[in-house]
Amino acid sequence: WLNVTTATWPLESDANILKKIFYGVLWCSYALNGITSILALLMGIYHYRQDIILIDDMKQFSFKATSQELTLRRNNLKNTSIFLVFMFTVFVSGGSIFVFAPSVLHNRDIPLNTIYPFLMEKSWAIYLIYVLNTYTVMQAFCAISVDIMVIAMLSYASFKFIILGIKLQNITSNDELKNFVMEHQDTIRYVTIIEHTVTPIVVKSIIAACTYLITCSLLLLNNIPFLHITQFAAVTILSFTRLLVCSCVAQAASNLTSLITVSSWLESSTMRKNILFIIQRCQKPITISVSGIVPALSLKFCGLVIYKTFSYIMTLRAILKV
Repeated sequence: WLNVTTATWPLESDANILKKIFYGVLWCSYALNGITSILALLMGIYHYRQDIILIDDMKQFSFKATSQELTLRRNNLKNTSIFLVFMFTVFVSGGSIFVFAPSVLHNRDIPLNTIYPFLMEKSWAIYLIYVLNTYTVMQAFCAISVDIMVIAMLSYASFKFIILGIKLQNITSNDELKNFVMEHQDTIRYVTIIEHTVTPIVVKSIIAACTYLITCSLLLLNNIPFLHITQFAAVTILSFTRLLVCSCVAQAASNLTSLITVSSWLESSTMRKNILFIIQRCQKPITISVSGIVPALSLKFCGLVIYKTFSYIMTLRAILKV
């Protein structure tokens, strides 16, 4: 069942039409996931120089920021760091389960269900394949570094808006207001660059998380060894955790309109033109979105993805029981 649900092994010849259709859908989803991964990598290469600029901007902040801003930055990272530690824990435990599975499963000699065009009767061949499989598992799970980079960029963009919000509430002169407008424009430009860079990765993460959850649920519905379920559960938890963290940090980059109404300089007649300009620009929230797929990356969207996936699983469970 493990090989069938991962579309790496053909169905039985006497399988009914529903199983054949479901298997075809699974195979297409895995093929699509592989294709989108390649496209995401190509898009990442195209935006590579922009990534360097974004990362360099984060590094420069630590040299230019005041002590108060650095304190705010550390406090802002506390909640995110909890999720990152959890992701790293799942990453290590999940990779270890894959690597050490052969020591528990007597019917498997190597971590992955791979087949090579030569005999594996020699002990040196088994050791060599074991090392290669372990290296493959490490490469797969080290994709977490890409997730951390995306989370760091989104978190830094959100923090820039937090700093802008504090500055907005403390503006007392027209010059300070003009400087705020320029900083706000630079931050919007920064988020636009981030959006072009991370959206392929975000879409791929959503597809992967839903696919992993559906596959893991199918394993739970069948008589599958607990170790196999644990392997898929680790990958599923890691996928949804990174989606949740990305949604959390992306949601913080919201509009600043509510802060304008509580600012002390609102009644100053000499600033009304600039105030109206800021209000007009802040009416539209700054979001990470993908046209037709992700309306706005936020906790609400993350919850909707989880809800829809579980709804699909329950429907699929009812169909398979018929």
